[in-house]
Amino acid sequence: GTGGHGVIKFDGLHEQYYDLNKLANITNVIASLAFDKRGILWIGTQLGGSDGFTSGLVKFDGTNWTTYTTSNSSLPNYNVFSLAVDTAGVVWIGTGSSDLATMDDTGHWTRINSSNSAFPALYVGAITAAPNGDVWVATDKGPSRWDGKTWTTYTSGVLNGLSGCAVDAHGHVWFSSYSSVQ
Repeated sequence: GTGGHGVIKFDGLHEQYYDLNKLANITNVIASLAFDKRGILWIGTQLGGSDGFTSGLVKFDGTNWTTYTTSNSSLPNYNVFSLAVDTAGVVWIGTGSSDLATMDDTGHWTRINSSNSAFPALYVGAITAAPNGDVWVATDKGPSRWDGKTWTTYTSGVLNGLSGCAVDAHGHVWFSSYSSVQ
């Protein structure tokens, strides 16, 4: 995050600040960033700042700012803690709650939770998209993988309470946790 200063672009010499309060009518408390293959910047914001603005998801195409909140979209929760864009260009949105959401490039939203799928989590810590098309989600129940058709959750006791994930060049998935390894 930027300590409530919005989004900062750095070109190696200069910083350019983007005040989301003014540009997108949303909080400057940033939790996550992701670029899609078209170069669109996706920004996840969260409540917790003292600026009095709501939080949600922001899309910046280089010119226009579009804000998605729980009141104007199918975003399941106003806090967007994690973002990833998969190989098909679908934006994956982790809200920290038991819901994931996706939005494709046509603007179609899908809400994913234990009521409508095998996705088991009560908390989404992070999301990453693998080059093979899989999407990995770090959750309180362990790592969950979406292969395009099915959710698989790996329930080893060591892998519970995950807060971060990333895929390396060899396809290995790396996870972090807030808690210690038991």
